[in-house]
Amino acid sequence: MKLTIIVAILALCLQTLEAQVSSATRASSKALVEYFSKKGAAREIAKLGGESGIEKSLEAIAEAGGKKCLDGAIIYTKAHGLQAVKAIEISPDKVIRALDKTPPECRRNLIHIVNSNRRLVSENLKTGSEEFLVLEAKYPGFGMRISNLGDDVCKASNTLSGEDVFRIAQKSDALLRVKKASPKQYQKLVQSFKKAPSKTLDILEKHPKVLLSGTALAAFLSLSDETKAELLHPLKIGAYCVFAIYCAYLAFKLFRRKSGK
Repeated sequence: MKLTIIVAILALCLQTLEAQVSSATRASSKALVEYFSKKGAAREIAKLGGESGIEKSLEAIAEAGGKKCLDGAIIYTKAHGLQAVKAIEISPDKVIRALDKTPPECRRNLIHIVNSNRRLVSENLKTGSEEFLVLEAKYPGFGMRISNLGDDVCKASNTLSGEDVFRIAQKSDALLRVKKASPKQYQKLVQSFKKAPSKTLDILEKHPKVLLSGTALAAFLSLSDETKAELLHPLKIGAYCVFAIYCAYLAFKLFRRKSGK
């Protein structure tokens, strides 16, 4: 009896919540249609299926991400156009987080990228974070390529300059081969990249053969940070080599003298 009452109460609460969400999305879709109609966007409204189509998208957003995502969707839609609704609908929480992290001047670009690559973006968002979207919005063509290297690489890349992002994108194919061939070594490389992205790129650029084999990569990763830093200064390496040869020469002369005695 008690269980029946509890179930009935939960069902009533669920119905009430659904009614509230439905009421909120209905009011929001109506407000958006009125807002964009005044801006002469009748064709855009029609493309989305009119008020009922927009309401359906907002309902999907509210069901997936709650009121917070619904509010965010309305804000970004008013700021960047009705296409934002369709972009956010793919993965409300992650797309809104991506928009939050993206510079204002790149947000329209992000919305266009999502709507132009809905299937690919949806698949990537199911298995990873929104970092690649932020990167793609800022540097079109690079974020998608770098996304294959994992969330950590995308997140670290978002802190880099455009020049460094281009460099990591150039090496993405080679890094992907390492990822597939030596997952453990690749993870160590990613940790090095997270710690010092630009420095790691500098070393890989000066010593590209490091990425050709798991053994070479393992040897590289086993070096201390100080030694890795030295690899960036070939003149110092040359000086050390000359010094080592000189020491060997002195040792040889000393050996000859002792042998002569």
